[in-house]
Amino acid sequence: MSGNPPETEYWAVKDGVICFTSARTPKECYRLKKDKEDYWLVHPDTGAVHYHYTLTPQ
Repeated sequence: MSGNPPETEYWAVKDGVICFTSARTPKECYRLKKDKEDYWLVHPDTGAVHYHYTLTPQ
């Protein structure tokens, strides 16, 4: 993010769920869903979409 110094993040995958942690942010876990060029990171228990990305050719 702009204006913030770089920080180290750690991640682990277990049972199809990816979890991210760092010293400044709480642990976040998501399940990755994909359809064609779209990707979603969804909450593993509720299925709520937290992030949505679409890949486009450059």
